[in-house]
Amino acid sequence: MAVKDGVTIDGTLNLPSQMPFHSSLLYANNVMNLLTHLAPEGELALDFDDEITAGAAITHDGQIVNERVREQIGAVDLQADRPVAGGTAGGAQ
Repeated sequence: MAVKDGVTIDGTLNLPSQMPFHSSLLYANNVMNLLTHLAPEGELALDFDDEITAGAAITHDGQIVNERVREQIGAVDLQADRPVAGGTAGGAQ
């Protein structure tokens, strides 16, 4: 690296090869933080009233609990026992 007239010039060779390392590090950090959130004392403690837990869950007790996934596959609305708007009960569109 060099600075000329207040401009930093980064002449790193093969910059694209540096990106996967950082991406992997960020992903690993995100996974670690999610697992720490889901199991704060080392034991899995799922609180579906928690926004993070509810948003990360797809299924629970044999039901699809993620609203976006239910909409995509046309599953039944768990609260109203009816097909989700725009979908067909029990099958793909």
